[in-house]
Amino acid sequence: MLDSFVQFSEHEHENEHEKLLRFLYLAPVALLEIDVGGDIHLMNGYASGYLMPLSKTGSLTNLFDLLLETGIDLPELVASYAAESGTIIKDRRLRYDSAGASPVYFSLTVERLSADRYMVAMSDITIQVRQEERISTMIEQEALHRGRAEIAAGVLHDIGNAITGVGTGVNRLLGETVWPEEDGLSRLELMFQDVYESLCGALGVAKTDALLRYTSELQATLRARRAELNEHLESTAKTVAHISEVLALQRQYVGNKRDQTHTVIPLVQLVEDSISMQNAALEKRRISIRRQYNDASASVAGSRTDLIRVCVNMLRNAFDSFDRTEMHAEPVVLLETSRSPDKTRVVLSMSDNGGGFAADPQELFALGVSRKKNSDGMGLFACRKIIESHNGRLWLASDGPGKGAVAHIELPIQEEQGT
Repeated sequence: MLDSFVQFSEHEHENEHEKLLRFLYLAPVALLEIDVGGDIHLMNGYASGYLMPLSKTGSLTNLFDLLLETGIDLPELVASYAAESGTIIKDRRLRYDSAGASPVYFSLTVERLSADRYMVAMSDITIQVRQEERISTMIEQEALHRGRAEIAAGVLHDIGNAITGVGTGVNRLLGETVWPEEDGLSRLELMFQDVYESLCGALGVAKTDALLRYTSELQATLRARRAELNEHLESTAKTVAHISEVLALQRQYVGNKRDQTHTVIPLVQLVEDSISMQNAALEKRRISIRRQYNDASASVAGSRTDLIRVCVNMLRNAFDSFDRTEMHAEPVVLLETSRSPDKTRVVLSMSDNGGGFAADPQELFALGVSRKKNSDGMGLFACRKIIESHNGRLWLASDGPGKGAVAHIELPIQEEQGT
């Protein structure tokens, strides 16, 4: 019976060990472990996929040799790093030129784990770099064929659309509180701890402890990278918001012609994209979004960038009212859509249970910029001007301090072509 139990435990350990190796091999990050001489001891599937095009012999044994033609003196950087552990290289951009193919770009990070153990993380940023190059080329070509004012108008519009997409993506990433890889490694570590004695009997104490240390170190590395990424994302989100508002002001100075590139957009889609851009603020303040789309099919014609900017600003106003108020209930924003009595216009209403206001609503639109302290946001005046430029109306209402507020945005309904 004892022999059978030992055989079962060994088989169980082998299965779990295989699961761990398979998990690390399929992890969506290029991970390697090297020694001080650059020899590769461990790598996952993504790493081999990244490095194979760099190998002239088909061998993936030494990282220093593989990165030789990228221009980075990795052996010197590793050898000269004196600390026992820490970051040697962080997000260094590398370029590799192969015969008959376009350049490939990588982001490289190297961490020293111990005296002769180094963790390397790589990511392919070729698409990002090529997009940057295309944007640069487009701007140069525009400069050759258009006047200064036309260049400014076109570039500002294109950048505005791009910034809106970037903001949406950044806030969605900020909403990921835990990476699936972290959760998987954590559960594996707990399982290994639960069967520690069996693993020691099957592998030996030294190998079992080494396996647990490696799993723990990998978790710590992923947590650190997520924390670092979130810091960059939060900084990027603030920068994107600031750039968006600067663009809004600059576009007012570039000609008085109405944007001729208006498109037909479902209003609910605009609202949902605006909410996605505010995921971090919603989570931080524990704000609930409730929806009552009585007319979810209505579309409007206009500048997607400008209309999203208005929706985001209205949401921020609600968030700020929660910050200024001692809340005794869950902060809630209610979004409603409905049609006007003549069915030709759609009304978006954003209601909150925040601080409200006692002033005449018209006074809130008096200034051309926001009156909120330390605000980097566009004021209500600018929001109203954008809505009016779309043949719409924007107005506010409140029953008084402490009784919440509601913002109404009314726009003409634009029927889709062919309907």
